[in-house]
Amino acid sequence: MDTIFPKREMLVVNVLSTLAAIYFVFLIPVKMNKNMIRWPPKNALKIGMTCFLVPFMITASIGFYLSGEISRPGQRFFFIFMAACLSITPLPVLAYTISEYNLVNSELGRLALSSSVVNDIMGYFFIAVFIVVNQTTTRNSLLALMSLIAVVIFVFYMLRPGILWINRTTSKGRAIDQIVIVLVLLGVLIFATIGDIIGAAAVDLPLLLGLAIPEGSPLGIALAETIDTMLEDFLLPFFYIRLGLSVDVYQINDTRKFLVLQSLFITGYIAKLVSTMIPSFFCGFNLRHALSLGLMMNIRGIVEMLIFTTWKTNRVRNDK
Repeated sequence: MDTIFPKREMLVVNVLSTLAAIYFVFLIPVKMNKNMIRWPPKNALKIGMTCFLVPFMITASIGFYLSGEISRPGQRFFFIFMAACLSITPLPVLAYTISEYNLVNSELGRLALSSSVVNDIMGYFFIAVFIVVNQTTTRNSLLALMSLIAVVIFVFYMLRPGILWINRTTSKGRAIDQIVIVLVLLGVLIFATIGDIIGAAAVDLPLLLGLAIPEGSPLGIALAETIDTMLEDFLLPFFYIRLGLSVDVYQINDTRKFLVLQSLFITGYIAKLVSTMIPSFFCGFNLRHALSLGLMMNIRGIVEMLIFTTWKTNRVRNDK
């Protein structure tokens, strides 16, 4: 394996794979119809809240009880972050999957996207809580909280109006200036860096930036045309290479901790499936549709893979 992927070249693979995940998460909301998720219907509110709170409470309780097994020294609140990650249905991953299977205009597809928005809002709230309480000092906690609030305000109350102004001033049929596209793509990387600095995942703030760009706008179309092919055909393969190289099942030597961790994951997935199906029945869905929705809300993808590789890079988890 060292012959095909020498260690001295892995820095390039790691950088390109991180770029792939960042731009993937940014591009999906850019291309997504945000009118479908802006005002979630009552059914989506019920399902989205239930399918987050139930698995979160179950996995957080188990994680707190087993914190000695799953947390390393100095990570006493790690179980909150892990429970939130297991309970979230990442909107970019779900939107990409629904689009690939042509379910965007189906009732289940629209309900899943709306429920995912509610689910993600609650999940990111608890992740923000983890980021704040996991700081070493009270001063750092306040700085982390203020940074998160400042970024959200900047994106939706300062940056988004600027993006809308660019779209209004661009004549119909006229191309967006390349300098604007370059600045936006550089801004994605800056946001990813800021997110990493304040303790969030590198993809969290690019997701916010993608949501701030209106779908079907000249800027959104230009961004999709610019990076879509490069992302799919060039960058994403490096992400999959890095992911495969980071997994070595032969390094597992603590079977007990491994089984505890896997049991926690499986418990979270089952709890999420059941907590999606039960409110679906009350919303009038039959067993087949409720099960389909439960499986859709359990979809995992690039976001989770990036989180797990980040845990390994930051020595939160290891191969063993």
